[in-house]
Amino acid sequence: MDYILLAVVITLTTVTWLISFFSVNKGAKSYSIGVCATLVYGAGIIISAFVLRQPLYNPKAILFGAIAGAGDATGYYLIMLYCLKIGPSGPTVAMYNLSLVWPIVTGVLFFSEKVTNRMLAGIILVVLSLTLMAWNRSEKDLTISFTCKWFLWAFIGWAIAGITLTCQLLTTRYAPGYTYSYLLGVVIVDFVLLFSIMMFKGKKVLVKSEIVAGVLIALISLAVGPISLGLISKIPAVIIFPAIYTSPIVIMLLVGKLFLNEKLNKPGWAASIVGVIGIVLLNIP
Repeated sequence: MDYILLAVVITLTTVTWLISFFSVNKGAKSYSIGVCATLVYGAGIIISAFVLRQPLYNPKAILFGAIAGAGDATGYYLIMLYCLKIGPSGPTVAMYNLSLVWPIVTGVLFFSEKVTNRMLAGIILVVLSLTLMAWNRSEKDLTISFTCKWFLWAFIGWAIAGITLTCQLLTTRYAPGYTYSYLLGVVIVDFVLLFSIMMFKGKKVLVKSEIVAGVLIALISLAVGPISLGLISKIPAVIIFPAIYTSPIVIMLLVGKLFLNEKLNKPGWAASIVGVIGIVLLNIP
């Protein structure tokens, strides 16, 4: 049953990425989509908690959620999007996605999660896959050079993203059963920061594409958020985080190549193949 739910999470996460991809390509702003999504998501969390009789208040869960929300808003919407402006896109995205090593290391060092040789091989292949994705670059991207400024900000973004993911693991360990408290903490801080970014950018009104994308992403997140935390509470971090956060990336690479005329060079194909093998190794019973 857990692996069926995992497949659902991976599929729905991929759908949200596609929604964001098409919306942004049509001129929607990612932070504006985020404002709409967090507003609707927050309302949905409160309603869902009331209907399901789930607690909404737990100091630890809310604290972890607030840290994760702040990390999402600053790490992605500010730092990583800034890195995309000053540096190459492929390595920027790869650096951000490599943040999944944080909860894995945390699980092993602090929660005594066992790592077999097969799991270790799977993790190495997943990391290699994400690294190879950095070299799946367009001709325009190849003209953009690396700078010390880019390395510094990309590293900071990687660290913040890692802390954000680790908060999910810590919530399931130190505040089990308070999923909706955690999610409420996430959306409150996320909304405040994203709304501030939107105001700072001088954007006062959401356009139709941003509203539609935000609502759809929020509705999908109402299923993905609770299911993901439930899986993280039962499946070791070394298995669950690569599955949830690497699988959609590989799928997006292949979908982009097959249906969206996106470029997929040899490193891109290698990343896809290696990533699939790594995830399979991690999930073999």
